[in-house]
Amino acid sequence: MNLHFETARLLLRPRTLEHFRACLRMDQDPEVTRFIPGPGMAGSGTGTFYRGA
Repeated sequence: MNLHFETARLLLRPRTLEHFRACLRMDQDPEVTRFIPGPGMAGSGTGTFYRGA
């Protein structure tokens, strides 16, 4: 399913491999991930990102 949601201030769309590096940088930032439980992409999530893209 290809969902796309857009408002004047927000754009949500499916991730692609183009987003991988930016997502990885965000996931390695403790301030960004402090309320998100689990290992994130630093753990086994990298493969999940590739499979989901």
